[in-house]
Amino acid sequence: MMLWNPEYTESRIREAVATLARIPATGCFPDTGKAAWPDPIQDYWWIWNTLPEDERQERLDAYNRTRSGIARGAIGRMDQVIFGLNECFLDRSNIILLMARNNGDRRSVAWKTLAKSSRYSWEYLRSTIYPDTLDRFSSHMRKKELSKQPDFGTNLAKVG
Repeated sequence: MMLWNPEYTESRIREAVATLARIPATGCFPDTGKAAWPDPIQDYWWIWNTLPEDERQERLDAYNRTRSGIARGAIGRMDQVIFGLNECFLDRSNIILLMARNNGDRRSVAWKTLAKSSRYSWEYLRSTIYPDTLDRFSSHMRKKELSKQPDFGTNLAKVG
């Protein structure tokens, strides 16, 4: 199994968003479990303004119902995704696109809604921008994983 292929990457982003949704919004500082999300991830909510009022209320109600315990190790995996998004040099809008389309509650933001806040058509976002962004992020995370692996062939001391 190859880690950090597009399907695995999407599942990790969904898990990160779901974990973030379960972190208490207030009263958690200076708890060590509080994640320091970068600005592009915090700005995910700029899409919120393009949603109809009834859908916003429904999502807010669902958000308040799902704030429960966090699985062991979930914050570490979430931080790995967050730091990877920061290190990958993706545009702010591309990070938001990845987060919006891989919403943790499996109710991702619709392509047409995303297009309202973009300079691209929803078809172009879906067929070109999203796959390219996902591939760049997957490739970056794969390289990070491989760099952690020991290289047994090149670091042998010379005996002589």
